[in-house]
Amino acid sequence: MLQQVMTNPGEITFREVPVPEVKDDQVLVKIRNIGICGSDIHVYHGKHPFTKYPVTQGHEVSGEIAEIGKNVSGFQIGQKVTIEPQVYCGHCYPCRHGKYNLCEELKVMGFQTTGTASEFFAVPASKITLLPDEMTYNEAIEWMDSRHWSGTGKGIVRSQELLERLGNPQDKLKFVHVAGTNGKGSVCACLSKILTAAGYQVGLFVSPHLKRFNDRIYFNGTEIGDEDFARLASRIRTQAEVMKDAPTVFEIMTAMGMLYFAEKQCDLVMLEVGMGGRLDSTNVIRTPEAAVITSIGLDHTKELGDTLEKIAGEKGGIIKTGGTVIVDGSNTAVMPGFEKICQETGALLVTSAPEQIRNVVLSPAGEVFDYKDLKELHLSLTGVYQMNNAAVVIETLRVLEQKGYRIGEAALRKGLSEVYWPGRFERLHEQPTFLVDGSHNPDGIRALLKSLRSYFPDKKIRFLLGILSTKDVSTMLQLIEPLAEEIGVIMPPSEKAMDNERMARQISRECGVRTTAFDSIEEGVRSMIENAEKEDVICATGSLYSIEEIRTCANREFHQNRGGCERL
Repeated sequence: MLQQVMTNPGEITFREVPVPEVKDDQVLVKIRNIGICGSDIHVYHGKHPFTKYPVTQGHEVSGEIAEIGKNVSGFQIGQKVTIEPQVYCGHCYPCRHGKYNLCEELKVMGFQTTGTASEFFAVPASKITLLPDEMTYNEAIEWMDSRHWSGTGKGIVRSQELLERLGNPQDKLKFVHVAGTNGKGSVCACLSKILTAAGYQVGLFVSPHLKRFNDRIYFNGTEIGDEDFARLASRIRTQAEVMKDAPTVFEIMTAMGMLYFAEKQCDLVMLEVGMGGRLDSTNVIRTPEAAVITSIGLDHTKELGDTLEKIAGEKGGIIKTGGTVIVDGSNTAVMPGFEKICQETGALLVTSAPEQIRNVVLSPAGEVFDYKDLKELHLSLTGVYQMNNAAVVIETLRVLEQKGYRIGEAALRKGLSEVYWPGRFERLHEQPTFLVDGSHNPDGIRALLKSLRSYFPDKKIRFLLGILSTKDVSTMLQLIEPLAEEIGVIMPPSEKAMDNERMARQISRECGVRTTAFDSIEEGVRSMIENAEKEDVICATGSLYSIEEIRTCANREFHQNRGGCERL
């Protein structure tokens, strides 16, 4: 039997050669797709023998079993399998030294590469893995839900292994890597919107998701589709389930983001750190175009350390040799630590200047302000803390422009005025005013309270509060108490949620504020709205995990039962 072999990928030319002889311990695989490393060629075997298609270096080889050696058991003809890339020496597919197929010297897209692309591989059975059928979207979600949310040891090590198994797609991308205690998501959202307005193809990776897994991964402002999600989850599962140290949900989502952004050939990816920075799964990337560190506060102290200096040290772990880092200038207490890291790594340190935010005008539609030489900037995100985030964004854009990116003031203004980021001092309704904010640590609460006092001076607030038990609940309650008219207590949809009855008792004991524990988020939202006067301000806060359900319940309650209310 003869097979077609590509002998010049640059020109897509072929010749016929015999199919490899199958030894007793081998399996003959008819290839569905092959990647040739060292070039931008990716060849698929399908209806037509080979087709050019760009992919990341080191893509997996997969296909169907066509013949089985007599000493091989556990496989059947027709089964879909993937072949371990390691058997191909990491340089080209098939093996550059001709272990399993004919090889010859080739020039591939201007690169010197050894290898051919053929229809059949004869490989040891020990080097192939059965591919499960591609999951549906619902099956992919069920699989994700079955995974661990936290793992032992260093997540970055698991991510490195998983991404290596997937061909290291992150190495084909350029990043703006964003760490910090508060403001990471808002900064990423602003940068994404502005760079898209400037004409770039932009990826956005954020966490946690508010509604569903898809809204962690965006391309040009649109979340990953269900079909792509299921397809990539199926591919990742093949590798994840053979790892000795299984990857967590976040590590899997990180890998999915990298694969998706590589497929989309993003010009830049806004990459939000999950937690910390130094050992975070996202820190598998090489030196980014810019590292960004937003405001630093006490959060995740068990994992990151119990002082600002320790936490800042972990966040500063994203600063890489020869890179540039933009740090929120309000981090004065820990700035010496960042300066030390930059001295050690040879990185350039740039700081924002929050003291140069001037001529501020607040409104329900956002803020208008001046920053340095930029006058009357309109930011659609409300909350006075968002202007600090905008200053960080502006400094980051200036760094990118110095690296050759063409952005311009028009794109900056357009992006700032149009950006939308749910659950951050988000005003859902008027009369009564209903706000939802994802502040979930003491520094976040301080920023929220500053915004409430600025937007609603001399007014008491009716809080709807749900907090995780892992947070500094006592400090958060002490901060809220002076501004609280009453507090309704709910439980965020998380296994770490603090019990509502327990927190209500703690509030009564420590704060003396009128408190009600609600059995569900829906009940809490309904009660707060039903008992509110038109001039009241309701603020739902305490956890990002509650935001989407609160938004859904509030919108339903207002529209169904208060049809005449004003909505922004």
